Formats: sequence, structure tokens, C-alpha cells
Amino acid sequence: MKYLLILCVFFNAISAFAQKGLDNVSYFDEVKSSVLIESLKESKSNNQLRGSYYLFKDWETDSKIYYKNKIYAINRLNYNLKDDHFEAKFEKDSIFVINPSSVDKVVVNGKTFQRFGYMGDKGARVSYFENIVSFKGATLLKYYAIKIKKGAINPLTKEKSQPDELVQDPMYYIKRGTSKELETIKLRKSHIFALIEEDKKEMVTKFAKQNKLKFNKIDDVAHILKYYNSI
Repeated sequence: MKYLLILCVFFNAISAFAQKGLDNVSYFDEVKSSVLIESLKESKSNNQLRGSYYLFKDWETDSKIYYKNKIYAINRLNYNLKDDHFEAKFEKDSIFVINPSSVDKVVVNGKTFQRFGYMGDKGARVSYFENIVSFKGATLLKYYAIKIKKGAINPLTKEKSQPDELVQDPMYYIKRGTSKELETIKLRKSHIFALIEEDKKEMVTKFAKQNKLKFNKIDDVAHILKYYNSI
């Protein structure tokens, strides 16, 4: 696909400005004029839908692309949930797709994203997952699915009083060690405790209770697993 034809030119152009090593950050603005790509149209929902196909509300993000031993900073990066790829935006109508094949990871506003293979509803596929927390040789991952929430219907007129809305519908997975298999997990106490060693469960329970942490909230679960990793 034409719009995926980018990183070859992109990184060759940027390499002229970059030095070796992870300490270097090369801003994409410096080489924007040297990158020959086809502009894309921004993914927009139709007039019958509220919400956005993009993960972040604002395109002005603190973002870095990790490519081998280099880091490239782009301050206008967003994740397209519909098409499952990151996009960089320049002027109003100038957008290009980040080809994931050569990227080690992408960090946006402190969130780290990497690609993993998994078995989805439509069979095997590879997608971006957010790294939530690593613990005891495993990693909790978050996949950002998207769905349409039906708008409310007026019981008298039987017509919609609110339009349908695009909403994020996250799913969670566990990756163990070097295994290529991802295990689905729910944000439930029983599922989280299945990850915890038997002799540590009492301490984890006490910690969660003292800090008023809930097992159905991802930030609280991350806090719990960080504690578990420390004991």
C-alpha cells in the first residue's frame, strides 16, 4: 500500500542528522522537507457518529520512535485505532503512516507501545499494545480496541435522541517471558491473583486494602503488580 511506503525514505533522510547511540534525539521537523511521502486524509468519523478514531485527543504529543539504536522525536503523533497504526501530522492535510516493520517501540506521552502477535476475533494478527507493567518475568499489556456505542432512543418517538458514539474498548493480555503467545486476562481479582504466587497473596491483599486499590481499574492493578514485583 502506498501510504505505508515511508520508513525507508524516512530513516535514510533522518540518519544524515542523527548520531549513533540512544542519547541522540533528532526532530522530524529538521528533515520534513527531505521526506518524500504521499499525504493522507485524516481518519474521521461520519456525521452520524460522535467521537474519534484516534487514541489521543490532541495531536500535540510528546512522542518518540525507537528505531534500532536511535531515537526520533515527533511532536505530532497519534494512534489510529481504526487502521491500527501510528500517524504523524504536519500541516492540516499532511499525514503519513509510520511503517511498524522496523520500529522497536513507540512512546507517546509516557505510554510505551510495542507490536505483538495475538489471536483476535478475525484470526491471527499483529497489533500495537501498550506496556502497562512488567513483573516477575511477565508483562501486562493493553490493546486499544474501538467499538460503536449505540445512541439513546426516545421511548415515545422511537427515534434516536443521541447519535451513536465511537468509544475505546480496551482488552488486556499477559505476555510471559520470551513466549510469543499472549494470554487474555480480565480486570478481576481472581484473574489478577492467578498471576501471583500463593505465598505472596496475603501480602498483596493487605497492600491493596491499605491503599484502597481496586482490581477492576488498570492503574490500580499496575500499582498492585509493581508492589508484587518488589516482594
